[in-house]
Amino acid sequence: MTKKHVSFAATKTVAEFHIAHNPTTVPHVGPSVGLVGPPICISSVPILDEDEVVATQGKKRRALYMEPVRRVVMLRRQGYSMEDIGRICIQADYVKQCRKETALAYLVEKRLLVESKSTDLHVKPNTPGVLV
Repeated sequence: MTKKHVSFAATKTVAEFHIAHNPTTVPHVGPSVGLVGPPICISSVPILDEDEVVATQGKKRRALYMEPVRRVVMLRRQGYSMEDIGRICIQADYVKQCRKETALAYLVEKRLLVESKSTDLHVKPNTPGVLV
């Protein structure tokens, strides 16, 4: 009998992008910014050992978040006017509202479907599991 083993690559591929206005990103507050365009740099880097990965977990989370004020400043530096940024925020709020309404409609539809199925099933008394 032969032993089987799994091995993984010792490197990972990292793609870097520009950050700018991206209407597909919808933040909780402020203008929507995200990755834009093709990658500006693609590189292979060695995978860190587990101790280093655990130590950098919190840093990655914080590095991905950009405060709303920083997003506004970034967009201003890219040439957006405050009116444009205001429209971007209104558009993001509209998208959030539409997503909430869609999710609510889906939940209501699922609940009605479950209720209609449960009222269609009647069980004979004293006979568990037998449907009429």
